[in-house]
Amino acid sequence: MVLMANETILIVDDDDLIVEVMQAHLERGGYHSESVYSGEAAVEFVRANAPDLILMDVSMRGIDGLETTRIIKADPAVAFIPVLLVTGFQEARDIQRAIEAGVDDILFKPVNNTLMLLRIKSLIRIKKLHDQLNG
Repeated sequence: MVLMANETILIVDDDDLIVEVMQAHLERGGYHSESVYSGEAAVEFVRANAPDLILMDVSMRGIDGLETTRIIKADPAVAFIPVLLVTGFQEARDIQRAIEAGVDDILFKPVNNTLMLLRIKSLIRIKKLHDQLNG
């Protein structure tokens, strides 16, 4: 296995089991992960640490994943961090709301871990190119 370069993925989910499973898959994929359990904590973490990518759940206590994404994308200092939404909602109106909130891609539950790692790799590659052009 080729390690990625210690990119940090922030997992935002209020379900401990989902966080543990995602962390295990990310570790096997060569990524470092951090986790928070609310939208409010995610906003604080992102502003303080600027992870390379955010895996965002939709349904959480407090502010949900879509509102959390809106807040993050409204902050120019962290707006280009990719947000990969992880959701069970698959209706067209739910997808539209997610895109309008600023998510960069969507994974549907149950998550295909191979697909998750491929999408993470692609979004991080795009972010690195953006950072090189604007850095």
